[in-house]
Amino acid sequence: MSLPDRWENKFETQYLSFQEAHSVGNSRGELPKTKQVLIFSAMHPGEYLGCIRWYGGWRQYTFFPEAGTLWNPDCLENVKLVIKYLMDERKKEKDSLGTSNHQTT
Repeated sequence: MSLPDRWENKFETQYLSFQEAHSVGNSRGELPKTKQVLIFSAMHPGEYLGCIRWYGGWRQYTFFPEAGTLWNPDCLENVKLVIKYLMDERKKEKDSLGTSNHQTT
């Protein structure tokens, strides 16, 4: 299984629904630099299971399961796939910024 070529703020599997959270600015109106993906049950719509968000201490996206939830290997593999997608997307964005900042005229 793979994510679609373009992340359309939502990705569903048989059991999980991944939805990008809407960014809210801070008190200065600045939007967060990283994304947050909420995970819901596809079998029980609206049931929150956890989220994927940036963890600065590890400098990577990580999974934060909701207390009391149980995860089988297939569902964890789907979470891993979304984390990999977010990390790859972040790397591409950083690479493109680095390239544009170092171009000479």
